[in-house]
Amino acid sequence: MKLNFGHGIAIVLTIFIITFIWLGVKSFSKTFELKTENYYESDQQFSSVLKRVQNAADRGWMAFPASHSGKELCWQMPDSAFAPETKVRIELYRPADQNLDRTFEVQVTEDGRICLAEQMAAKGYYDLTFEWSFAGAEYRVEQKFFNS
Repeated sequence: MKLNFGHGIAIVLTIFIITFIWLGVKSFSKTFELKTENYYESDQQFSSVLKRVQNAADRGWMAFPASHSGKELCWQMPDSAFAPETKVRIELYRPADQNLDRTFEVQVTEDGRICLAEQMAAKGYYDLTFEWSFAGAEYRVEQKFFNS
């Protein structure tokens, strides 16, 4: 059978329609959720969050380098960012799956590392938030992290 111009148009239209049906099914099967349940209440507290982020930025603490050491995920804090008894609150926010969001409170090790057991975070992309108090001020560092 010889393909002519009419057959070509039919094939292109069929591919076009199948693509749009696939995109429609894919978009309706995806769930979109707010980052927090009480969005407006958390928005009212946003100025205090900005102050903590600005405190960290003023001292040059924009992100902490991450490393895998054995079965642990670790982040290295600068020496000037902690005292021996400093507790850090870590929020692991997984944009793709709300069920994998986690919050931990851990103590900084003597060499300035923050460590979590690797099984605490499933493989994938996370938005990390570190919050702690040191020298009378509160700090917050936000960074992206991919756990491979």
